[in-house]
Amino acid sequence: MIVTFLSPTQPHPVGGVGVIFEFANALAARGHTVQILHHGIFGKAVDGLDEIDWFTFHPAVVHQFTGIVDPEPDEIPSADIFFGFAPSDRFDERYGLPVVLIQGYGMFPPGVEDHAFKTPCPKVCVARWLVELGIEKFKMPAHQFVHVPPGLHHENFAIRIPIEKRPPRITFLHNTHRKKGADVAIAALELVRAQVPDVDVQAFGTFDLGPNFPDWIHHHRSPGHAELVDSIYNTTSIFLSPSRLEGFGLPAVEAMACGAALVATASGGTADYALHDETALVCESEDHEGLAAHMLRLLADDSERIRLARAGHAYVQRYDWANAGAELEGFLERYLADPSQFGLGVSGDGFSEGERSNYS
Repeated sequence: MIVTFLSPTQPHPVGGVGVIFEFANALAARGHTVQILHHGIFGKAVDGLDEIDWFTFHPAVVHQFTGIVDPEPDEIPSADIFFGFAPSDRFDERYGLPVVLIQGYGMFPPGVEDHAFKTPCPKVCVARWLVELGIEKFKMPAHQFVHVPPGLHHENFAIRIPIEKRPPRITFLHNTHRKKGADVAIAALELVRAQVPDVDVQAFGTFDLGPNFPDWIHHHRSPGHAELVDSIYNTTSIFLSPSRLEGFGLPAVEAMACGAALVATASGGTADYALHDETALVCESEDHEGLAAHMLRLLADDSERIRLARAGHAYVQRYDWANAGAELEGFLERYLADPSQFGLGVSGDGFSEGERSNYS
């Protein structure tokens, strides 16, 4: 197959962009021709691969850089499959059969996200709750949704320091978006420190913590892979996921794969792998007291921490990029063989005549 991905590429690590790149790599590794159209977002764009040094691409992937705005029609190459913007009047059948990759909801302006869910073509969703949202909230047909979870490279995200030998250290990902719950994390951690003053707390991410953050948080700014795996995940006993909303929440899965016990809010994507009292300890969104109680429980009972960490580590082995590539490939082959089974109309842009007249 020839597959095109339209990607809002940034010069710094972005989880959702990394997932696009990994899917592209996975298909290229399976022998397909893959091309990525890199465009900018929020006024930032990259002009070449040297500006994306935070990711390693499969050598067969073809790259095209279009600047800050979406590519013009004549910049889009021909393909069998096109992952990108929702089909519209500007969509040409030569781009390939349209697919929308949905990685979250509630993080961007609702008009953009709603449009993606309402598009009358297949939607590949990285988490089960996104499939349910599309069917229940947007009343779209179930046959247009495909669940393909992301994965890990387990040779990279693995236990280096034995779970039993971890220091009492709590780690969380810091992101300035309110839905990521940095304020919830601080509120919970302050309760923990009131009872365990010497607990070590560390955060990591691409953003500065800012002047209002407590000085007892050790911050890793934009860590490289080796630092992230060896110095952060593998020295962590408890990984805290305080988000109000998560599309999938890949950092939590990475931490679990590296041997950290997960304490998380029920925030959407975490439901796929954070099974309360089995693979993690879970409480409702914004419940900082509940998060604190869970962390204190694990700090006080090392055998319980070890049990959850081992169970979580075993559970997330199912998330593998080779498996994800095979699942995505299988769907795309079925789609190409018979687009009508996914509700695609007779026209090349994904709309039947009735859908075109009613869609806005």
